[in-house]
Amino acid sequence: LRPPPPMTAAVRGKCHGRPGEPINKVYVQFSNDLEGFLPYTLVISEDAGLEFKSLVATPDFQIDPLNVLKAMRIEYERLIEDAFFQSLASSITSRPDLQDTRGERGAVEHPLAERARPPYTPMVQLSVRRTIYEGGQVLVFIAVQSELLASELVRSCEQLRRRRAILRATADGQWMFDDAGSRCTSGAASRGCPSPRAVASSGAVAYSAGGSHASSTRTGGEAAEGVARST
Repeated sequence: LRPPPPMTAAVRGKCHGRPGEPINKVYVQFSNDLEGFLPYTLVISEDAGLEFKSLVATPDFQIDPLNVLKAMRIEYERLIEDAFFQSLASSITSRPDLQDTRGERGAVEHPLAERARPPYTPMVQLSVRRTIYEGGQVLVFIAVQSELLASELVRSCEQLRRRRAILRATADGQWMFDDAGSRCTSGAASRGCPSPRAVASSGAVAYSAGGSHASSTRTGGEAAEGVARST
């Protein structure tokens, strides 16, 4: 996806946050799970990198800036035209277990519609390196409340990566990162949610009643894994 055109002052200053929401609330989607966009609060620090605290039942997670291969602003309207993203969104909205996600008091914990289309349109795409055992990379889509915050997030990722990374070459010619001063321990490109294949295999019995839903979930999961390996 190409980066969006330069913004006007009015666009940069427009805030998509709803009344009472903290300015650091974001919505995050990973290309290697079928949870869709989920809400978090994001804190960025030189010591811990990008820390995402979940506002729903999913785990908190961190992203080490050393693992961010590229950070860029994107337009949501262009993103939804991408074939892979459309397949991923279709697989998410087709999951029977997400049709009525309710908390203990009966209130909807996170609307299904927002899993496919977050309430914020300014967005940043991170290409995050997977572990050496997995290979490839994972795309992380982060919806923020304004274009100004999107630009700041991209700038912060680039700055933290430059400050913390000491690039060196090993004897066999492979590049490695030396990060002796960092205490960020989350090296895996994951937020702790099951991968599409795990969802498909563990939910095979539950999805069997849905027939076509199970097939759709497996197809979307394989697409997500394929993009993560090839991008």
